[in-house]
Amino acid sequence: LALCSVLAAGEARVPMLPEQLQAKLTAALPDAPFAPVADEQFLRRLSLDVIGRQPTTGELQEFLSSPSPNKRAEWIDRL
Repeated sequence: LALCSVLAAGEARVPMLPEQLQAKLTAALPDAPFAPVADEQFLRRLSLDVIGRQPTTGELQEFLSSPSPNKRAEWIDRL
């Protein structure tokens, strides 16, 4: 879950990896998709990865309308 939160926040450093491993990962994958994604894409990816289906229209609307700054972490826990 921490990895998803970090990737969602857009940080390029994966937490809790030894520095040597982090350096090798960064060198091997310099263009890895660590950039933040739009909320719609985040929820779609999360849903497909965790429950194997796309979010319903209602779930998407609920997620997009949430004012919570932690809505991504909350949905990770929810699914």
